Amino acid sequence: MRAIKKIIALATGATMLGATIMGAMAANLADFPSPLLIKDTTFDADIVYGVNADPSDIMGLVDAVAAISVVETGVTVEGGDEVAIEGDSWKAETSSKLLELGESLSSIQSTITEDELNALADGTFTAKNDADYEQEMRFSGNVVLSYEEDTDEDVVSTFLTLDDDMEILNYTLTFTTSAESDVDDGELEDFEDQTIKILGIDYTMTKTELSTDNYALELTMMGGALLDTMEQGQVKTYTLDGKDYEVEVTYIGGLTESTCKFKINGETTDSMVEGDTYTLADDTDIGVREILEEEAGEVTADMIEFYLGADKIVLQDPNISDRADFGDMEVGDETMDEVEVDLAASVDASGEFLFESIKLIYTADDDYWFGPGQKLSEKVDEPEAMINWDIAYEGMTSASMESIELIPAGDEQAELNIEVADGDVSIPVAYADDNTIWLGEETDRLVLTRGTLVEKDQFFFLSTGTGVPDEGEKSYVLQYKGADNSGSSATATLNFDNLAGDSDPIERSFNKATGQATLTLGGQEFTIVNKSDATEDDDFNISISGGATEGYLVTDGDALILIAQPGGDNSTVQVRITEADPSGMVESDVQSWINLTLNENEDEIAIDVDTITTGSLITDPDDNDVSTQMTVYGAKVTVTDESSGPDKVEIDWPSEQLVGQAFVTSGEVRATIVGSVGGAVLQKVTIPLAKSDDDVLTVDPAMNRNNYLLVGGPCANRATAKVLGSGTSWPGCADGFEEGVGRILVKEMNGNVAMVVAGMTALDTTRATRVLKDYQSYDLSGDEVEVLGTTATPQTVRAVSS
Repeated sequence: MRAIKKIIALATGATMLGATIMGAMAANLADFPSPLLIKDTTFDADIVYGVNADPSDIMGLVDAVAAISVVETGVTVEGGDEVAIEGDSWKAETSSKLLELGESLSSIQSTITEDELNALADGTFTAKNDADYEQEMRFSGNVVLSYEEDTDEDVVSTFLTLDDDMEILNYTLTFTTSAESDVDDGELEDFEDQTIKILGIDYTMTKTELSTDNYALELTMMGGALLDTMEQGQVKTYTLDGKDYEVEVTYIGGLTESTCKFKINGETTDSMVEGDTYTLADDTDIGVREILEEEAGEVTADMIEFYLGADKIVLQDPNISDRADFGDMEVGDETMDEVEVDLAASVDASGEFLFESIKLIYTADDDYWFGPGQKLSEKVDEPEAMINWDIAYEGMTSASMESIELIPAGDEQAELNIEVADGDVSIPVAYADDNTIWLGEETDRLVLTRGTLVEKDQFFFLSTGTGVPDEGEKSYVLQYKGADNSGSSATATLNFDNLAGDSDPIERSFNKATGQATLTLGGQEFTIVNKSDATEDDDFNISISGGATEGYLVTDGDALILIAQPGGDNSTVQVRITEADPSGMVESDVQSWINLTLNENEDEIAIDVDTITTGSLITDPDDNDVSTQMTVYGAKVTVTDESSGPDKVEIDWPSEQLVGQAFVTSGEVRATIVGSVGGAVLQKVTIPLAKSDDDVLTVDPAMNRNNYLLVGGPCANRATAKVLGSGTSWPGCADGFEEGVGRILVKEMNGNVAMVVAGMTALDTTRATRVLKDYQSYDLSGDEVEVLGTTATPQTVRAVSS
């Protein structure tokens, strides 16, 4: 019973994607999992197992619930995709700090403890005393989120990077009260055969050696996947990672030191003493924890305690009192070159050993790049040295993208293509000719300066706000198409083309008496003034005032663009792009600039990227004509060297800042995407702990107050019996069931729904849960289907006619 509850807790305690049972609609298996079990991302059904259930029923339930851990919904989630890690992990972020490009893990949080990672839980080591200890990991500043080229793989992307010979992190286990031991002939007699949990792994100290001459210390510890005790001559079969191992103890004995031998799947080990390991032909290790050799006349047999799938580590320190003199770590029989060991301890005046701490310092032995979906353990030469920790990188968050382009329109013209309030627009930025570069086109200029004459057919743009426009302000790109002035009338008509999208032309009435007109765009009023002497002429010149500072544009995605011609000497045009509001858009509150320059080069326009705040352009290793870089905000800049003309600059501008998703993990973990994926949305909720049939029937004896997901037939689950109206004792509990046939059915109970997954035997139930696990592969419909087969693998799934 305890094992069953433990499995249930593991199965349902994980975070999963949400569910609720369908409401008033008739229950139909075609609606599994959504909306039958999923609605509005809320799971409101009780998961019920039988106290008499076979463990395979419980494991089948684990599979069935796991099947709905990733489900598409139609809800729109603000923001981009985010990766969540299921398992023991800490994401490198806090409530006030995110991992930006160029930042290190230590800049987010320099140290993590049990509050962030379960594997770092406090513990107690039982030696001569009960010594409490704490664990922590302290990051160096060398694990950095970078955009660069992985020169090993010739790939340019975002990576977590580490430089050769730089410290990664250090792990420390610190005793809050010194762990004490008597020393007997160089051995720490109170430490041996005692267990300590390091990074979530139980290790037994099998051998301790202390040199009283120079206080060198060596600790041999052993853990493993499987621990058992056998007698000499005994044979047992174990399954490890899906493979069977037949283990026989062939010898236990020895004159001066106890030794033993094993035969495993026909392979005989060397003679082994306590603390030894032996590597089998398939690279599986067997390790001896303790040899219990009985004296003559004793009735009990010699015994050996051993690990199959053994993990043996040896920690050495040449001087326990010198913090700067580090030792080595061995895993198996190999010295770990990437780890230095510091064992802090002392021996008091009475000769008692006092253990203070274990520190493992991890250093990179090469340049490392680990990209999206990769882990540090996949890059290092000795991943076994990491014991039970890792660093995973799951890429940048994502967001919808806006395109910004500065591209040639022929050899002499450059256009800026952006999206503004009214749609996409192409702005004629610059024209080059005869060692001169002009704003606008060859014949029609782009006017930036407020108060400057705007002539017919010239271009200008207006932005709402004041000063430098902020996030959320709007820009409008217009072309003045002249004025219709009838002469005798008191007003004239001003005509403008709105260049964005399919916008309609704009007409405004001009008051001749005041010499002004107003133009309201985006809720902002702009003033238009006649700048011609001949007030009765058509197409008179104008000037415009109001709004944000001249030269600034705000795109629909809140990119702030400044177009300027420094000094007015017609030698260059500058285009500068940054975030409209760094305090609201960039976590570090620091703007990242993309600076572009246009100039004339032999009667052609030249488009150059001067600087990008985060670094220089990186040449694509597969195409020398393409270079890229990424800003702290997550804007990706691509420059293409066009052989037949000027370069082209393209910028993918995100709707919100992209940040790195880095995790420190322990043990087995799984990454799940949460957010929008191709228009679909994935969201998760926490599934409640499963309940036993006893608990549920105590509260709801009629089984009609809630929605239920039940596993196991009436013989194993009394709640199922109540829903189906069956008995709970043999043979009545088997009514409606037959061997070789599993059942999946839904039944309405007083407006609620109960879903039953069951069979006559545990094998039949397992077969039915496997259909639920792979529901997308089967045609589930109606209120019941049968799952036929002779093994756990479904052979036929058929609907049951009403």
